[in-house]
Amino acid sequence: MAISMYDDYKLGTCTEMCPKKEVQLRTKHNLLDPLEKSLGLCVKAYSRSAAGAKETQPCDLRTPDICVKTAEFLINKIIIPQALDNSKYAFVLDRLRSIRQELVIQNINDERTIRIYEICVKFLLYSGYELCESSATRVFKFDSRQNHDQLQSCLKTLIHLYTELEVRTSDYLEMICVYLLLDLDSIQPMIWLLNQKSPELSHNIQILKAIHIIKNYRERNFIAIFRNISDLNAFPLMAFHFNLPKVYRVILDVMSSAYGVPSCQYPMKNFCQNFAVNQNECLSLIRTHLKINMEEDESSYIPFRKNTLISNPPTSIQKMSVVDDHLKGFNRTSLFSFR
Repeated sequence: MAISMYDDYKLGTCTEMCPKKEVQLRTKHNLLDPLEKSLGLCVKAYSRSAAGAKETQPCDLRTPDICVKTAEFLINKIIIPQALDNSKYAFVLDRLRSIRQELVIQNINDERTIRIYEICVKFLLYSGYELCESSATRVFKFDSRQNHDQLQSCLKTLIHLYTELEVRTSDYLEMICVYLLLDLDSIQPMIWLLNQKSPELSHNIQILKAIHIIKNYRERNFIAIFRNISDLNAFPLMAFHFNLPKVYRVILDVMSSAYGVPSCQYPMKNFCQNFAVNQNECLSLIRTHLKINMEEDESSYIPFRKNTLISNPPTSIQKMSVVDDHLKGFNRTSLFSFR
């Protein structure tokens, strides 16, 4: 099932990762990225459409197959071999955005488009977790908000493509699970899921886990949430991670009401066990949200107080041991495997 006609759109004819004109221009003006120099290969950069700019010619547009090849090249040669840092992220983010731009210009909506958007979603999820604590460099500062916005946009497009094209890739079920867990406050993913009326979705173990997590979140059954997340695959778990700041804020709010009387004491070690944090993470949450400085002592009790004004979640997200421990079982090759 196709969702587009190409008659009124220009189809690319460039069979290289970067058109010759751009290679010559950027080489002449010393605009090649250090990563391109080390790889010995130029990859087309993203450029904003400007009023009065010349119309893009077919020779400057990469073919859909080359777009797929370029996206896979970026992951295989830059993301997989070495640990991710700000410069690698900025480069791959820009080049993947350029690929998506060309798909729109050519109105390409087929399995190749799905493949590219799956790569983009994985890259943005992985980057959102790996770089959430990164420090700004002289030339680039990781923007978690911008990364999350692009992730949501790519994921919505991917879900739309799955639905309209009726294509089921090897990553399909995992991407649906990511869609369900990325924003626990949104009802749209569950509405979409219910409208599918698909046995494949309703019987999948990972999706059932995601549904239980959403149900437990709405019922404020937080202990059950953290029992379920340990069984999630890597990318759904990284999607859930985006929710942790607000989840922990609500937990502390509820517990301040429940245990906020002098006769009640709640052991820190119980909090750590129930809500998948280590001692340092627990102390950080208490300092951030309750504005209380506690000593590092496992036998300590958390001094909850009724009517405590719980501070809003910080805009930045921190890594959590529950995710780190799970990801130890994966390497970048297995995470980004092109099946």
